[in-house]
Amino acid sequence: MTNSNQVSNAWLIEYAKDEFVAIATHAMQEIIISPDLVEIPLSPDYCRYACWWKNNLIPVCNLSTLVFGNATVSKQILVVKYWYNNETFFAAIDLLKPPIFIQVYDSSYCEQTEDVKLMHHIVLSAFIYNQHTVAILNLQALFTQCELSSDTVI
Repeated sequence: MTNSNQVSNAWLIEYAKDEFVAIATHAMQEIIISPDLVEIPLSPDYCRYACWWKNNLIPVCNLSTLVFGNATVSKQILVVKYWYNNETFFAAIDLLKPPIFIQVYDSSYCEQTEDVKLMHHIVLSAFIYNQHTVAILNLQALFTQCELSSDTVI
C-alpha cells in the first residue's frame, strides 16, 4: 500500500503582498540583503538588474514586475541554483520578505488561479497554503529567458 499524501519540503517566497511562489529546498543558495545591483541596458523590466555573487554576474528577476508590471527596487534577493542542458547555473529572485521553510502535501494540489495563470510559462503546478494559491516555480523556464549573454555590456 502506498501513501497517497506524499510530503515535499519547499521554500515559500512572497514576491508581492499576499502573492507567493515556492521553490525546492535544494535550489536556495543564499539571501543577500541590500544587494549591489548593476543595471543591464535594453533588458526586460522584470530582469533589469544583475548582481555580483561569488565572482559571477547573475541575473535578478523581479516576479512582481513580471506578473503585475509594478517596478520595484530589490532590497533583498534570494540566490538560487537551477540546471539547464546538464549544467548548473545561478540567478536571483527579488524578495519582499525572507523565505519560509514549509512542507507541501500532495493533497494540497489545486488548479491554477488567474494570478498563477499569468505566470503559466514559468509554473510547474500550484497548491494551497494558508488559504493562498502558491505557484511552484520552474526556475529553468524563468531564467533561461533572462540569461545574461557573454556579449552583455555593463
